[in-house]
Order: sequence, then structure tokens, then C-alpha cells
Amino acid sequence: MFKFLRKLDGLLGVPIFYGVMLLSFGWWFFHWQKFRGVENWPEVEAKILEHDSYSFSVPSASYTGTSTRSVSGSYVTFEYVVEGKVYQSSYGSSNGGGLPHRPFIGEIPDRPWNESWDAYYKPGEPGLAVLSPVPYKGGIFLVIAAVCAIPVLVHLCFFMAEKIGEFRGGVAKER
Repeated sequence: MFKFLRKLDGLLGVPIFYGVMLLSFGWWFFHWQKFRGVENWPEVEAKILEHDSYSFSVPSASYTGTSTRSVSGSYVTFEYVVEGKVYQSSYGSSNGGGLPHRPFIGEIPDRPWNESWDAYYKPGEPGLAVLSPVPYKGGIFLVIAAVCAIPVLVHLCFFMAEKIGEFRGGVAKER
């Protein structure tokens, strides 16, 4: 086990885990902070300027063979006015995407995209707005950070144990 960690450390494996852990957590924290309290942001009227959805097939392999699965998404750009100033945003929600929707039901509310929508803007930063005020999740970034934290913590424990051993060995020699 120790040889494996030393080899991994020598190959920059552990520093890569440190980097991925810090970047993943940093990305999550940045967006969580950016959209904190989104469910309480003030509401204004918005007009959808542009929206579209996309879908494409991706080959996927499994133990039963290969197949294709569909990947889809959407984007939206909308305009809104706060204190007489016009702003544009492209956040359907704090989690990204286009027009808000409920799974299996469709766009909400059920009305054409060119009608008036409600946008929710950040009070201290009116240039940031969403159409659907749901809290930021970004759980995948926390999962990646947690998975990378395991080898990082093991590395830190062994590093500290080695340093404590060197310190105790040095103190013992002085006596």
C-alpha cells in the first residue's frame, strides 16, 4: 500500500487528486454562492428573446451490447427591466438550461414562449436573473470532490505519520 502511494505521488497522481478536488469544490461553491437565496429574489416581468432545444444520439455500451441513448437540452435568452434599466440573461434556472419545465408535463406554465414570463433577479446584482427560482444543486461537483478527497486524506495521513516519525526520531537522537 505504501509503495503504491509513493509511486502514485511520484507520478503526480496525488497532486492531480488535490487539484480535481479543489476545482470541483470551488466550482460548486462559486455557483452556490452566486445563486444563494434564489427562491427569495424579487420578481419582474420578462420577455423571451430566443430559445431552442437540441437533441442528439450518443452510442453507449453495456453488458448486453451497444445501443444509443438520446442526450437533450435547451437554452434561453430573455430580457427584463429593473429600475428602468434593461438586462438580458440566459439562465433558465440556477442549474442551467432553457425554459423551465416539469418532467413528463412540459414547459410551465403551459403557454407560448413569446408571452410574458416571470424572471427573478438577484437584488444586489440585477444583471443576474433566472426564470425558475430553484436552489442550485450541482451535486455532481460535490461527489467528484468527495471521491477525490479520499486519496487526498489517505495521503495526508501517511504524510503526517511520516513527519511525526521523523520528528520523534530526531528528538530521540538528541536525548
